[in-house]
Amino acid sequence: MPNQENFSYEDTSPQDVPEFQLVCGSNLSGVSDMHPALGQRVFTIVCYLLIFLVGLIGNSLVLLVSIRAKHYRRSTVHAYILHLAVADMLFLLFCVPVHTIVYVFDAYWPLGDFGCRLVHFVQYLNMQASASFLVAMSLDRYLAISDPMSNRRRRANAQAVAASLWLISGLISLPWFLTYQQETAGGEKICSYKIIDERLKLTLFIGRALLGYVIPLLLIGYFSGSMLYRLWIFRRPESSTQTLRTKRKVTILVVTLVASFLACWLPFHFVDLASVLFPCLLLGQPPDADSISMYLSISQCCLILGYVSSCVNPIIYNFLSENFRRGFRQVLSRLCRRRVRNSQQVALPMIHLGEARHQRLTNTLRTHQPPTGNNSMKRSSKDRSGSSSGTKRNNNFVGFQRVNCSTVGSTQAGSSQTPTP
Repeated sequence: MPNQENFSYEDTSPQDVPEFQLVCGSNLSGVSDMHPALGQRVFTIVCYLLIFLVGLIGNSLVLLVSIRAKHYRRSTVHAYILHLAVADMLFLLFCVPVHTIVYVFDAYWPLGDFGCRLVHFVQYLNMQASASFLVAMSLDRYLAISDPMSNRRRRANAQAVAASLWLISGLISLPWFLTYQQETAGGEKICSYKIIDERLKLTLFIGRALLGYVIPLLLIGYFSGSMLYRLWIFRRPESSTQTLRTKRKVTILVVTLVASFLACWLPFHFVDLASVLFPCLLLGQPPDADSISMYLSISQCCLILGYVSSCVNPIIYNFLSENFRRGFRQVLSRLCRRRVRNSQQVALPMIHLGEARHQRLTNTLRTHQPPTGNNSMKRSSKDRSGSSSGTKRNNNFVGFQRVNCSTVGSTQAGSSQTPTP
């Protein structure tokens, strides 16, 4: 059984429950033997599989369009969308399948100590990177509206900003790589974090909530409010109607992405902080087995909702981004043209093969052509009338001449006729 310091709400294994018993003054027996009900287990596994399939297909299309569609790469916002899709793909490939397996086998960890550290590092890296790129997108939209002349400079610096955000997100997520480890509990290997110092534990949890949610929320709120004010209330006299319409569409896309991210991760951070700061208030004092079971079920639903954030973005792009739809049609047309060219390349050798067969047949007919002497070319009137009984063999003779592919069949079908000289 893990140490009491090892509890976090996303580790919904019953082995991690005893911290509540110790902190809230309860001494429950049999709580550590609780297991999710069959219906809850099936529901969680189905949700994980749907998130994985929808997110993998959708983000793969986003990456394909972002890389192959030329006009899609010109926008700074869509450059950040590319990196946002990369972060979601990393999470979907590294974390969701592993968490599904762990939930199926009731917290058994199959990937060793390094896998335990890596999976949780990628999970928090995705959370932090997604929040960072959404802040960058909101800032870019704010600058595009307040300072339109900076568009070229922002586009040139987009990749450098993205690299910096990846580095910062990795550094913020690094403590979770160092604190998680594989350990043995009840004879089974599990993956859990181990923090000895209670103050360090509070610092990590509060820092994760502040850097991964609260501070990005405040920055995004400021930039979004300023954008909405300038677009719908304060309008520049020199701004054209078409320019305003385009900027409003992009702004609506960014605001929708931000709202989706905040809505998906709000329950996670709320319950996460409550489990550390107010565990007894969350479960009651003293907690009983029913309250702990309810807590584990709610926390699992919050975690699933956070995972949904990684698969919902491509759906938003499809509904709100005309550039994404145009880029998808462009990529699809290229794939269709490539398939047509490949089919033509396959058909051309077949045509050449038919021509080669025709040439061989022509050469064969030439080699079997009868001699062209006077005795063979001139027929007597007796042969032409067919009255001689000694020349019956010649009446069935087929004279070979130069023929093409279309006349070979008719010649063979009419082999009972005597060819004309």
